[in-house]
Amino acid sequence: MSTDDELAAAVRAALSAAANPERAVQQQAYLKSTMPCYGVGNPTVRMIVRNACAQRPELTRDEWIAAIRSLWTEATHREECLAAIELADAKRRWAGGDLMDLYESMAVTGAWWDLVDPLASHLVGDVLRAIDAYSTGAPITRLALQIAPHVMTRPGELRQALWDEFDLDAISPAKRNNAR
Repeated sequence: MSTDDELAAAVRAALSAAANPERAVQQQAYLKSTMPCYGVGNPTVRMIVRNACAQRPELTRDEWIAAIRSLWTEATHREECLAAIELADAKRRWAGGDLMDLYESMAVTGAWWDLVDPLASHLVGDVLRAIDAYSTGAPITRLALQIAPHVMTRPGELRQALWDEFDLDAISPAKRNNAR
């Protein structure tokens, strides 16, 4: 079993062991979720993730990303999705613009405040702040980094884009407001 598989499995096992069936029913009703809950609170999820990471000092960035994906895409309970977000936050120093596709996928498939809020405020926000602070390299690189999160396109597509492929009038706030 690889380190990312071990990490995801350890987090799932700890969440299952900490399950509170009575709270799980209330939690699922409160969240209006079709996905079952373990009934584990956010502080406990955070602690489980931090402990699992601490037991794997050899974890690489690729294994970290794979464990996040595994926890998110194979989740059977809502807290596993939260654990994926907590895992991403636990190793925030490894985050970068290359993870925006992953974060977008998590936001779209999570599509509920309990998952999207921490994604936006902790993970995506950090990437955007890092882009704004970027001061080395060519100015065009900084501009490309600044536009990339807003168009949610792959870096190669953005690098090869031509100006006539951008329809700025179609996204004009004035036109959008007049269409309402």
